[in-house]
Amino acid sequence: MITETKLLNLFRKTGFMFDSKNLQFILPNDENIYEFLTEDINLYMQKFEVLATEKFKNKQIRHPKMGNLGVKVENDLLSIDLKNIEIDVKELKQIMEKYALKKKYHRLKDGSFIDLEENKEIDFLNKLITGMDIDYKELEQGEVRLPVNRSLYLDQLLKGIKGTEVTKNADYKKIVNSLNKDQLEEEIEVPQNLEPILRYYQKTGFKWLKALDSYHFGGILADDMGLRKNHPNVIHHCRLCSKCRKKPKYNPWTRTIRGWKK
Repeated sequence: MITETKLLNLFRKTGFMFDSKNLQFILPNDENIYEFLTEDINLYMQKFEVLATEKFKNKQIRHPKMGNLGVKVENDLLSIDLKNIEIDVKELKQIMEKYALKKKYHRLKDGSFIDLEENKEIDFLNKLITGMDIDYKELEQGEVRLPVNRSLYLDQLLKGIKGTEVTKNADYKKIVNSLNKDQLEEEIEVPQNLEPILRYYQKTGFKWLKALDSYHFGGILADDMGLRKNHPNVIHHCRLCSKCRKKPKYNPWTRTIRGWKK
């Protein structure tokens, strides 16, 4: 009798309720089922021999992987191949809504659960969708096409999903590598007449702007200190205007110009 009482208390403690109509103990909601599958079942396995039906085995906790991703730049568009992710894209919108609400899990239509806590793959998809304003209908096609200027943002996201094989074509690699700081130093030269005028960080800013312009990207040169960012901006702007023989439409503050005078 003591053993039976302890057993009943364990059932109640782990969320089970007695169904008097069918004479069985049940877990009444998804929260109880998830907690049982992730935590409580280990306690039962330590104390008892646990036999499970196939239906119960299907209620597993899934940690979906990205499989592999294909990334390429083609016809001035950035293409991301998401066909191999281990998630039904038709359920992706509901999954991401739960993730945005910081829920611990999402229950799929097949009865299994996706763990949403500390899930790098789900975090990647969330940043990809929200950061690039992707429509879920596009995702259902398995391939997303975006403006090529999203390449650098994507490259940063890809660094957070280690263990996923990412296939990149040559054009994508060229864009990402050419905007790398070390590559800028090696491949882009500052005109000789500007070498003695610009400071080292202004030279880096000029090279970065020039690299962005070569791919028709937009960019903002910014920091939290007064490092005279107008200087490389104005020089780059004037050089572009001189090529198209137009008068530059840029009027830096008089105070800034006085600061440049020797």
